[in-house]
Amino acid sequence: AKGLISRQSPIHFAMNIGRGETNTEIEGAAYIETHVSEHAQLWTYRAWSEWMAAESWADLKSNHSPLPTDNV
Repeated sequence: AKGLISRQSPIHFAMNIGRGETNTEIEGAAYIETHVSEHAQLWTYRAWSEWMAAESWADLKSNHSPLPTDNV
């Protein structure tokens, strides 16, 4: 990021956020249909923060993020 060209161009970190469509064609397994996305990384960090904030397994089960149902 210290090179001449990279200093002149803004860096875009979104990587298709909001364009990945959630499919549920396979029963019980939702998946994202896209070529490039950061969905897995974003889900991992969100899940990790929920696990760290939970005081018990019951708390984690009742307060975790819902599975995506539309675009992610």
